[in-house]
Amino acid sequence: MTASCRPAGVGRLLAVMILGLGAAPDSAKAQHQHQHEAPAPATAPKAGARGTSKATPTRSVLANGASVQRFVSNGVAVEFRIAPASAEAAATAKGRIMEHDETVVRLKLTNSRTGRPISGAAPATWIDWREGDAPSTADACRQRVDGYVRANAYMEGALKSRAVVDLNSYFVLSLNKAASIAVLDPFLGFGRTKLYTTVPLRSVGESWTLSVDERRLYVTMPAVAQVAVVDTDNWKVLRNVDAGARPTRVSAQPGGRYLWVINEVADSTAGAGGVTVIDTRADTVVARIVTSRGAHTLAFSDDGASVALSNRAAGTVTVIDGTTLAVVKHVATGRDPVDVAYSAAGDAMYVVHEADGTIVVLDPRTGAVRTRISAKPGLHAVRFPPAMAGGHSNHGAGGAVARHLGFIVNPRENLVHVIDAKKREVVRTLEVKDGPDEVAFSGSFAYVRSSGSKDISMIPLDNPAAGGIGALDRFPVGNQPLGAAGPSAPAPTIVTAPDMPDAVYVMNAKERMIYYFHYMEGMPIPSGGLTTYGYEPKAIMVVGKDLHETAPGIYTATVKLNRRGDYDLVFMLPQPRVITCFSFPVVANPRLGAKQALLEVEPAERSRALAVGKNVLRLKLSNPVTRELWKELKDARVSLTSPGGWTTGALLRAGDDGLYEAAVTIPANGVYYMSIEIPSLGVGLRDRQPIILRAGGGAGTSG
Repeated sequence: MTASCRPAGVGRLLAVMILGLGAAPDSAKAQHQHQHEAPAPATAPKAGARGTSKATPTRSVLANGASVQRFVSNGVAVEFRIAPASAEAAATAKGRIMEHDETVVRLKLTNSRTGRPISGAAPATWIDWREGDAPSTADACRQRVDGYVRANAYMEGALKSRAVVDLNSYFVLSLNKAASIAVLDPFLGFGRTKLYTTVPLRSVGESWTLSVDERRLYVTMPAVAQVAVVDTDNWKVLRNVDAGARPTRVSAQPGGRYLWVINEVADSTAGAGGVTVIDTRADTVVARIVTSRGAHTLAFSDDGASVALSNRAAGTVTVIDGTTLAVVKHVATGRDPVDVAYSAAGDAMYVVHEADGTIVVLDPRTGAVRTRISAKPGLHAVRFPPAMAGGHSNHGAGGAVARHLGFIVNPRENLVHVIDAKKREVVRTLEVKDGPDEVAFSGSFAYVRSSGSKDISMIPLDNPAAGGIGALDRFPVGNQPLGAAGPSAPAPTIVTAPDMPDAVYVMNAKERMIYYFHYMEGMPIPSGGLTTYGYEPKAIMVVGKDLHETAPGIYTATVKLNRRGDYDLVFMLPQPRVITCFSFPVVANPRLGAKQALLEVEPAERSRALAVGKNVLRLKLSNPVTRELWKELKDARVSLTSPGGWTTGALLRAGDDGLYEAAVTIPANGVYYMSIEIPSLGVGLRDRQPIILRAGGGAGTSG
């Protein structure tokens, strides 16, 4: 069980609204929205600083044919480049951007007077169709930014106003009890599925973690003794890495170079228990540290220099040098050490023991025992708030101040202990009913899940004594107990949402739902949720699809544009305010063949209902540019799959009305995913987002 917190990258859109880019819609029609002003980058010039300003970007061409565009305003120079991501595509493209190719967007921000990079900025960026033949004017760019902000912040008219690519949003992921990951886009909807795609795994995943730049997702698969490496730019499994016997928990070491995978074996005949260390630069194993059989947990010091591995069966903690990967010491700490966490405030490792309720405080480098704290048996997990920005409303102190407070759950005794790492003592014990077993954090609160309840308990971080865990300190998540589906995976079921302060997603596995809440006016506000489309989730995660600062002042993202035409990259920096549009074309891709990109698949009928038993699927296959129907395709096939693994396929045959039909038999009620392949057009089953169908009564004809 690992707490998850992610910086609020999407909050930059709120800063746009603060700056007055258009009036807000009627508040009665708007979603609840908190507003906060994004801080100016430390190295950026102040708003209003003098500097060269140009109405439109200047353009230059490099030797390889690629173009560089530059715009200067308010003392900020913005350089824009866009190029194919792969060497193969770059060799074919010769500086051009081609449809269906992975493409790297690169923005360089510098002080126009000194040339120094502007680091820590929060640029908002969109890619959309160009409006007209001429480059967009400054006024047109400002109007487009206003429209995009409205689309992100408000429900009404969002589909009409959303850009082709929004580089200010995020995905919500569900790790499923089936061998797959569901990737959900919470900003889509209004008749369109929020299921962006699914990632098939070789086996059922157990736990997961992200790389520092969020471009790689690592998923453990105990049944096949491997870790899947997933590219979060295109949601493809790049490779499966051997990770030792029964890999379960996985953690990325601070600094990002090493991935630590716990090997949890039942006995010595099943393999070596302990931890496997993988170098993420080459995805190769660089160390295996054998400790004992049984369960393990792992914690790093903030700099990654010290690692602590708990060994439950052995009653020890292994202290490891995070640089040399050498064992420093095996420390006997007590019976059943079930969890370990690092406190930066106390510069110590905290180990909790289930059998006797002891809390042991260790020196992170030597393993020396600093103190022992007594509590009741049944301790399950310990968590300290991660470093994050300040909180919200009257809880403004937030996690930045409260990092010295740790939270220890005891589901056996229905207790939560609050421990002060500076004092090395328990400062408060709260009664939390129904088996508290997980803790997560926002900027202002600790959220405690109880497996036997549908409620989440909230404890304010700046003053834990203010929360009595009464009726106002709880909020319900669905109608079923949160642990009704059985034990959760060793990964979070509560994660922070990056679009506003103190917002969280909470998973209810039994209901196959991920609910969304944000804090407003002294209480958590329910704001809808995401279905997992028939999959039973084990854990959830938030992955940003915004720009990442890959070097000082360099902000990049990988995108894929699936239709040829003229595009604008719309750029906005909140402080100092800089708004401009960079224009570029996307051309036909000869490596795809003449037709592959010119295919659109639509159900013939609006209803997407299937009947249990025989059905006739009817599909419209058209050219999205000319809107003409494709005719005489002889090799078009559909494939239907269910979250449980059932699958079937059928050949599509052209009907007299120009539509394509296929007969399929559906075994049971539920959700089904339909994909299409047409080899003659170069279309594969995973080239497009699946179409979601539902079975459950009605006629047997469906789109």
